[in-house]
Amino acid sequence: MNEASHRPPPPRPRRLSDAELKEVAGIGGVGLTGYGILAGELVADPGAKIRLITSGKGTRSEVSFTIDAPVTRLDLLPGHLLRVFGLIHKTTQWVGTIRRAQVLHDHLDPALLPGMHVELAGVVDNREPVAIGGEAMPSGSYLRLERPIHLSGAVFEELVLEHSPFPQGHALKAYGRLELRSVGGVETPLRHFAALSGVSDVGAGEPRFDGVQFHSAINGAHLRVLTIRRQDLFDAPNAIVVLDGPAARAFLGSMGGLMMPGRNPFHGFGASAEISAPSDAERASVRFDEAGNATDAATGQPLLLLDREQPPPNVVDGLTTTWYFDPAQEIVYAFISGGIAGFNNRMSAVMRFPHDDPGE
Repeated sequence: MNEASHRPPPPRPRRLSDAELKEVAGIGGVGLTGYGILAGELVADPGAKIRLITSGKGTRSEVSFTIDAPVTRLDLLPGHLLRVFGLIHKTTQWVGTIRRAQVLHDHLDPALLPGMHVELAGVVDNREPVAIGGEAMPSGSYLRLERPIHLSGAVFEELVLEHSPFPQGHALKAYGRLELRSVGGVETPLRHFAALSGVSDVGAGEPRFDGVQFHSAINGAHLRVLTIRRQDLFDAPNAIVVLDGPAARAFLGSMGGLMMPGRNPFHGFGASAEISAPSDAERASVRFDEAGNATDAATGQPLLLLDREQPPPNVVDGLTTTWYFDPAQEIVYAFISGGIAGFNNRMSAVMRFPHDDPGE
């Protein structure tokens, strides 16, 4: 074997801290590399190079980052503020790069555009409209806004909630991505309407999805997502569980599936459960076989392994956390192993989601 085969693999890029992101966005932070989000204004240079200016635009102290994300004409509007997520590398005090970049449209300035993620409040009105030739507005929940919004030069007093129906008359504080849709154009006149996709009821404590990751409604913390992949329906959305530690709750929703490019991959939440400490009976309800696989102690049915989080390298007595899902009872279990106590698959948390009991 040559010497190169004994070299350890290079460390995976880490997420930059808020303090480090603030440093690289200004004059400084030379050499810092990691994932994160920077806010600023996009400009196009001669030669089609796209830069994100984060500080001092047009001055000798201008700080900018070259990005590799596709952009639209609307992204390049003068003064239009947005955020870019990706692998950041600050090469000098004034210049850096953002690779694997994703442009995020947030409501950072007064002008609303499709694709922005916003928080809006209003009252829910459920409808089932009909029209000639099937050219009706969508059925489902509409949000009658507290204040009209200006979207792409038009004024809208309500918008369609692209989500499972909310209760009639519900005072909703919604977070999601603004969409500009249209209906008609064949047997009825073409007309445009505003919609909100990837809806979270932040007033009820649901996490918000900003196009890249989920954030706690309590303190904005980044949240872990557990994915339950459907093996039998490849084009159906995946069920996901978002763990909100600050709120001590887990949220069951759906994401992905076969969809048109540019559509919001998040489809909303349908249920939530408390992240609670297990009882002795709950600890006894799951067994591990000799191969280390988790099974239902009563039925012998295997549980689905969702994810495993291991401690960082060189952490003494670190704990490994593993999450399993019981599809028959809609329960997510967390187990810990390691540590000073020498735990071995000790159940540490239980999340019981509402489900239909076939025995009832």
